[in-house]
Amino acid sequence: MKLEDFSIAFVIGTRAELIKCFPLMLELKNNKIPYYFISTGQHNLNEFSKQFGIKSPDIVLSLESGKSSKFNSKISKALVWGVGIFFKIKRELKKLPNLKYVIYHGDTMSTGLASVSTSKMFNWFKKYKNVHLEAGLRSFNNKEPF
Repeated sequence: MKLEDFSIAFVIGTRAELIKCFPLMLELKNNKIPYYFISTGQHNLNEFSKQFGIKSPDIVLSLESGKSSKFNSKISKALVWGVGIFFKIKRELKKLPNLKYVIYHGDTMSTGLASVSTSKMFNWFKKYKNVHLEAGLRSFNNKEPF
């Protein structure tokens, strides 16, 4: 498939993000709508992709950790990783000339990096729209939000 064929891109970093995005990815697959799948490498997503019947990431932006946490509570390690991923996301999306939507989910490091690196603040002339998917229970009670 050519890069011109993709009008939708997913930026996903964690297994939890993939779990919540895969129904949309599966629906796109079933309707033969191509999408570009960018993994930040925060978690290894290949096994879950196979289990869910969706394609594996088109590109992985960093070496995936075998551990559950890539950063092990080291802020400096997370910051260095994040700066690199910020620029890699921008570079990958520039390769997609007909991009209409960038989709990301949740509240992880990968989500924050996707939202900032695809924002109007850093992409003044962007033509695509950002789509932040979020799921969760809404109780509308600040004392017991869940």
